[in-house]
Amino acid sequence: MYEQQDRISRSTFAAWNFHFGQIESESGEWLAAAAERGSLGFRELSCRVTRDMIALVFPLAGEHPRYGFTFEYETSKPGLPVDVRVEYSNGRDGVERETSQKSERGTLRADRGRFCYSVFDIDGLIKPGRYCYRAVAEGQLLKEWCITETNR
Repeated sequence: MYEQQDRISRSTFAAWNFHFGQIESESGEWLAAAAERGSLGFRELSCRVTRDMIALVFPLAGEHPRYGFTFEYETSKPGLPVDVRVEYSNGRDGVERETSQKSERGTLRADRGRFCYSVFDIDGLIKPGRYCYRAVAEGQLLKEWCITETNR
């Protein structure tokens, strides 16, 4: 298993404040206060994890439910790609295991801000199982979250 660190630092970027769970947009009040303080930075989709979770039950609560992960970053190379790999396993004992993998790419768009990877809960139904989300920048593992997803 990979060692999970609170802060990752390299010559071209630093990442910290890692969260995985249900994501909601920040309120207008939060955005106004951050802009007034001058600390808004680049907030990808203005998203934040409202509750850290290792198990998600679908359908998720909320009007436009989504889940995923966020982290804060600084980089000397805006545009730096972040590769996201998702591995799925149904993990049922005594049954042939179903597995799959997919990869996507995000970007550290500004010199500082919050990276957000989110998935929308479109129909409230998912394939139950274990999902592992791995974020990598310049070959460096930033964080890996393994969660269980089920339907009600």
